[in-house]
Amino acid sequence: MTQPKESFLKLLISTQQVDKFIAPGRAYSQRLQEQGIPAKNIDLVNNGVPITDLVSKSLDGAVQHRFGLSSDGGFILCPSRLDTHKGIETLIDAAKQLKNENEPDIKKMNLTFLVAAGSGDARYRARLKSLVADKGLDGTFLLGPLDGLDCNANEMKWLYKNAVACVLPSRREGFSQALLEAFVYQTPVLASNTGGNPEIVKPGKTGYLFDRGEGDKLARQLKELLRNSRETRIMVENAWETVGREYSAKGMASKLFDLYCEASGITIKAD
Repeated sequence: MTQPKESFLKLLISTQQVDKFIAPGRAYSQRLQEQGIPAKNIDLVNNGVPITDLVSKSLDGAVQHRFGLSSDGGFILCPSRLDTHKGIETLIDAAKQLKNENEPDIKKMNLTFLVAAGSGDARYRARLKSLVADKGLDGTFLLGPLDGLDCNANEMKWLYKNAVACVLPSRREGFSQALLEAFVYQTPVLASNTGGNPEIVKPGKTGYLFDRGEGDKLARQLKELLRNSRETRIMVENAWETVGREYSAKGMASKLFDLYCEASGITIKAD
């Protein structure tokens, strides 16, 4: 979620034309209050996602080919655009450490790291490509589809469903839709402790949190996740229950409907 622009907020406040602001998460609500909007004028409505994990098996070969994924190893997904604030360097540092890992059970997983969602900044992509080469991770750390184009929704569903883990190493973040989608597809998550991420990910219960920029800690957490399948499975089940209870698209729509009815004086109840 993009952070609110200060000039735009000041304009809204000065004109006194807005009765209510809707914040998708506590971190975003706090940001609005820092810009001078009273808490009483802010309603919290979390982002929501459709609660379905249906993925077509017919995509298997096509997705693997387009992204350069091996059929004889697992992959760790970073669902992110290639933008500087997304902190991809942190994941590259962790990937280097896992590549050098000598523990047999981890080594035999033959892990690949994949950044996939949007193409983003071309200059940042070039910088990351150079860093990947310097770390000796060519073929192990992949920066999106081989054709350089964006992913489509069905491909992202397949990637969530089939990933060993989902990592979001952002330097700053709003209220991440990607983490909620990972919960839906029952993919273990690891996220930086910034923005709205701590609202979504509860350490040891629904995933892992690490300090932004801490590649060493991320590497340790990835190893822990890979070693402890029982604990990881419990976290995934907790995350699935959480997203259904607190972050469904239907629940979000119902809350928004009630707010709009309240603001307009309408008393119709949503179905």
